[in-house]
Amino acid sequence: MSRFLRKLLCFSLVILMLPLFSLTALAQDGSAELRSLHFDIELFEDGSAYITDTREIVFTGDREFTRLGVNNFFAGPREFISWQVSIDGTPLSQLDEPDNESRPENTFAVEGGDGENTVYIYFRQEGSGTRVFQISYWVENAVKLYSDVGEFFWNLTGESELSDIGALTATLTVPQGVPEEEFRIWAHGPLRGTFEKQSDSTAFLQVDNVPMGSIVDIRSTLPADCFYGGWERQGEVLDEILAEEKELADSANAKREEEERIKTEQETYRAERAEWEENHPILYFIERLIDEICYFCDKIYDFFLNFMDEIGWNIFYVLVFGSFFGFFIIILPLHGKIESILRRSKQKKFRNSPTRSPQYYRDLPDDRSAPAVDRLVHFYDGKPSISRQISAALLELNLKKLIHFQTTARNAKFLLNTQMGEAMFPSDAPLDTAEPEHIPDYQKILWDFLRNAADGSGRISIENLKKYIKDNRDAALSFRYSFEGSVEREFTERVKSKDVAGYSRRRLKHRLIVSAAAGIFVILIRMAGTLPYGIEFGESLESGLGVFVVVAVVELIIHFWRFVFKTSCYVLDQQSENDLALWQAFGRFLDDFTTFKDKELPEFPVWRGYMVYAVAMGKGQTVARALALKYPEASAAGMSASDDDWYRWMQETTFYDAMDSIGREVAEVKEPRSSGGGSDNDWSDGGGGGGGFSDSGGGSDSGSGGSFID
Repeated sequence: MSRFLRKLLCFSLVILMLPLFSLTALAQDGSAELRSLHFDIELFEDGSAYITDTREIVFTGDREFTRLGVNNFFAGPREFISWQVSIDGTPLSQLDEPDNESRPENTFAVEGGDGENTVYIYFRQEGSGTRVFQISYWVENAVKLYSDVGEFFWNLTGESELSDIGALTATLTVPQGVPEEEFRIWAHGPLRGTFEKQSDSTAFLQVDNVPMGSIVDIRSTLPADCFYGGWERQGEVLDEILAEEKELADSANAKREEEERIKTEQETYRAERAEWEENHPILYFIERLIDEICYFCDKIYDFFLNFMDEIGWNIFYVLVFGSFFGFFIIILPLHGKIESILRRSKQKKFRNSPTRSPQYYRDLPDDRSAPAVDRLVHFYDGKPSISRQISAALLELNLKKLIHFQTTARNAKFLLNTQMGEAMFPSDAPLDTAEPEHIPDYQKILWDFLRNAADGSGRISIENLKKYIKDNRDAALSFRYSFEGSVEREFTERVKSKDVAGYSRRRLKHRLIVSAAAGIFVILIRMAGTLPYGIEFGESLESGLGVFVVVAVVELIIHFWRFVFKTSCYVLDQQSENDLALWQAFGRFLDDFTTFKDKELPEFPVWRGYMVYAVAMGKGQTVARALALKYPEASAAGMSASDDDWYRWMQETTFYDAMDSIGREVAEVKEPRSSGGGSDNDWSDGGGGGGGFSDSGGGSDSGSGGSFID
């Protein structure tokens, strides 16, 4: 599930990032800086104006064209004519209309608009660089002509500039012969700018560092008789203009005085502050520490807000909606597989480490039964096999001389030693008496099943036994359940385990507590971040509640998935882990005993007992064939009746497979369906896997290697 969620989150992040790449063209179009902007404005007696707009622009990256705006507020009867454009002193040709498709190089076009003319300039530039654009034009009726004065008002900047302006300058030239006291000028914009007359007929404006979007304009009045043409208006307007400009000047002066007062107070405060810091170093250190904490808290909060705004909410929505849609589409079909993966992961995390884990162990680690060993070595991988258990139990009965194997004419039989008077062995079979030792329940169950299958004859071939299993489903099922139950009891008597998949309602309470703690933490962080400016309790509480809801929803989703995949997860106790490590070491010995020196190996008769466990661990035929490489006497084994042909039987694949098929038949007996109808073969699968004598089995080997233990 974690891999699926990672892929889903990565896909969501890619989708969220696509718009960033789609804005490349626009970003390139805005990668310009207006370093300086200068206006030369000359007024003429006919009321027209000739304006030259010079812009020094620093471009970043390649460029094919640019758009520059020329303000046209209060247009009225004004008309813009005789446009001229040059780049770095080189004149450009004018097009009749913009051509943004082909963009012919070294040309320009002008497009009129509401409040602004747009000049399209087509040029080529590779890489970054600085270019100087000069735009010149005539403005007819630039002067508003009243009965008492002529007024010129012009916007130098607007809201659509490329960037901040490093330096804005303007020169205004008026007709000669104007009395100095009647040549009035004003400028509106940032308070730090200056606009002053340089002579009887010129004035100069300068403003540095004009923020993008700031509006700077100039205004001038001259006697009406200075002009014989222009935009003629009715009435007198000078007194109104003077009153309006006086109000604006008073407001500007008040702002300057306020700024000056604040500046003076700040300088006084800094001086007093410096003196206090020098006289109180410890208090100053504590104050700085608190300020740093508040600043850090404020940055944490800002980072959290930015993260949520950019990708956090998208991840949250993916978790919420993806969880439930993914549950039905992805999770349900893979529920069992995911549970198995989670179980193995938990077992690996919580398993006890064995106190000793040798690489090899030559003796039987303990006296537990072979079927119980199969259960133990497959405790963690969940692959014990009733087929292997039955096969090993048959060998155990053979060691107790309750049954014998007979392989003649390529036919395998079981000969039962029935000393209870129900049947006798044939004359050609051994007539040994069963050893009077304790017989485990599962061996008694297997013995009774074989005796019933033999139907009092004292012998039964493997083929007839398999036929009996198929024909007597109820008896076979009863045998299997009884056998499995007995093996389970044998197993649990010596093996202790515990469930580490703890799951209770307390976890839900803990998750809600974590959510509340996250909300309280955000409240405290936000309050600490606003401490220098006054605690914003309302905003802090709102932020904390929002975080509480988000974290609570995520925690509930996690709680939901834990509930969906709630499954038992058992691990062995310390003693059982120690036993498992030794049995795994014994299994490795069975795999590699041919590499040992002869003096390190047990006597050949001992292998009769070892073979029982080799079969239970899925190594029977491999071990039997390997014995011939290490024991010369193995070649004579099985040649006499007293050996029951057990060694020859395990050597020959035909007989080995026949024996293997007994446990497989029992394991594959199916339960009848609970609903009616269907034929006898219409059963559901109710058994474990087969392969009692298969050569590919074996326990899960988690031994870490180490010393050799006898």
